[in-house]
Amino acid sequence: MFLSRFLVLCLMIGLISAASGAETDATEETFSEPLDSALPEIVKGSGRVDKSSAFSPLCTTATLGGEKASAPLAASETVSQEQPASPDDLYRQARALLDETDEEINTEQAIELLNQAVELDPDHLDAHLLLGYAYQKDGDLPRAIESYQAAVRIGPEEVLAKVYLGRALIEADRYEEAYQQLGEALKIAPDSFQVRLNLGLVLERQGMYEAAIEHLREAARIQPEDATARFNLAHALQEAGQYAEAEKEYRRVLQLNQNDHEAHYNLGITYQTQGRYPEAISEYEAAIQLAPSFADGYNNLGNCYRAMGRHAEAIAAFQAALEAAPGHPDALYNLGLSLNHQEDIDQAIATYTQLLRLRPSFPTAHTNLANLYFAKGEYDAAAEQYRAEIKINPNYAPAHNGLGRTLGLLGRYAEAEQALREAIELKPDYAAAHYNLGLILERQAEYSRAIECYRTALECHPDFIQALNNLGALYAKTGQVLLAFNTFQRLLELDPQNASGHFNLGLLWQRQQETEHAVASYRRAIECDPGHRRAYNNLGNALKSLGKWEEAAKTYRQLINIAPDDVIARCNLGRLLYEQGQYQAAVDQLEQAAAIDDENTSVRYLLAAAYEKFDPSNAIKAWEHYLEIAKNDPTQVEYVHEAKKRLERLEDQVELRSAPF
Repeated sequence: MFLSRFLVLCLMIGLISAASGAETDATEETFSEPLDSALPEIVKGSGRVDKSSAFSPLCTTATLGGEKASAPLAASETVSQEQPASPDDLYRQARALLDETDEEINTEQAIELLNQAVELDPDHLDAHLLLGYAYQKDGDLPRAIESYQAAVRIGPEEVLAKVYLGRALIEADRYEEAYQQLGEALKIAPDSFQVRLNLGLVLERQGMYEAAIEHLREAARIQPEDATARFNLAHALQEAGQYAEAEKEYRRVLQLNQNDHEAHYNLGITYQTQGRYPEAISEYEAAIQLAPSFADGYNNLGNCYRAMGRHAEAIAAFQAALEAAPGHPDALYNLGLSLNHQEDIDQAIATYTQLLRLRPSFPTAHTNLANLYFAKGEYDAAAEQYRAEIKINPNYAPAHNGLGRTLGLLGRYAEAEQALREAIELKPDYAAAHYNLGLILERQAEYSRAIECYRTALECHPDFIQALNNLGALYAKTGQVLLAFNTFQRLLELDPQNASGHFNLGLLWQRQQETEHAVASYRRAIECDPGHRRAYNNLGNALKSLGKWEEAAKTYRQLINIAPDDVIARCNLGRLLYEQGQYQAAVDQLEQAAAIDDENTSVRYLLAAAYEKFDPSNAIKAWEHYLEIAKNDPTQVEYVHEAKKRLERLEDQVELRSAPF
């Protein structure tokens, strides 16, 4: 929501002056959030959808499996300890270790045995393959690749060697080399399931979805009952935007394995991407039921609830994700978004602070934290966080825009302008940055340049209501009345319920002395926003100028009932009562106004003038109070001079009354 700033002009009231009470400057001074963000808020409002990798494990079982594999050693078979172990004996011992189903497999011992085997027989292809697998399982990918490369050198026509090397290269993000190895394997074995599957994977990793789909379809044709091929085919179709086909393949995966929670999860993502949130929720819930500690499932479930505006349920889902995986960065990020929507800003700040302690470089998190500080009016803290984001991601335009609007509110206009121009350089069609630059220039009375900025913002985003409002206000301020009328009328065509637009049009009518039209516009503003204080005050003033004093008084009183602390309404009502000769009633209103704002010179001046009509003693005190607060105000020079003359007359009158005969 954008807040409006209107400078209020309540002129001094008394025998020497008549106050209109009209509000004259109607530009929107709150700086704009990025328009391309769903978080007003907070930059990156849409939740992160964390997809499963959709890649089958590089080695799906403890055994090698595939086109070529040696039989595992029987459990009862042992290697004779009386003779030196041969390379085949060492291979079989290592194979037996790696075939163990226990999760705590002793890869270190297997690696030692296999290194002995290849030292004894450097051309032992199976030993090199198994050594590569052992290294890969142990997390030593470079050595795994070296071992697979040795196997390929030994057996250049061995498909399995090329497949395993290709898989390891995929894991190492060396996609071109992986594609080369798998392409050579395809020439040797065009009907190999493993070759087709892994070619599909490497092509998908490179964003070449159509080619990936072709190979994955072939893999599924070769082994129709293989759930892994179907799963990866579904994922490639999903990434290619072929959602209906992706849905069919995920359903086939679930027919093959109804307990595959990742298939439910990815099917949920397919629905979520299409905005089919109830169906996505159903799939995420199915995934969670199968895997109760599946943090990503809870996270995306929360994203769906948040997209549907069900923030309390979203918060519960994100918290469940954090219970399943404490410190889950995406869940923390999204929890912060939902807390902000629930206006729990302090808790949202705590959430982002926790996230950044865990992941100091988490994308856009500093910007979101900065936006929260900005919303609280803690501008120095906001600026610090925007700068932190820029340090991490110097090309992120919303961070530059946020820094600019923050520095603008701190009055550091040169720095603000520089930050906003950097945002525009990074993103020339960034409407919010052009708009905020217009505000900076307007604050420095550079109206022509500000007008150009608002115009540019509207070229980038023709329906930008705040830019239309400010452009119209500046046209009015610079005497371009027709352009101002046209701009406000365009605003109201786009948003007929825009209270600020009706209010500003009322101001414009009033300046043209078209008071009846002004009254109609102010009434319309109040219909759109029953709490629009400025509209009530200006409506009262306009009715008063038309001689409709009772209606004016009723309007002021309506505002006072809504907002008892509105000093302007009480001041305007007090003046009206004063002019009607109801001096005590005027004093009653003005005393209440003074209790709210003791330093308000307009209130104090009129209060003294009202007391002067029936209570000289209190009038003297009131004039003295006014003179005390107005003596150093350069705008009050004329009124101070008049007040002194009135005070002297009153003191003379009181002295004459008290003088003895």
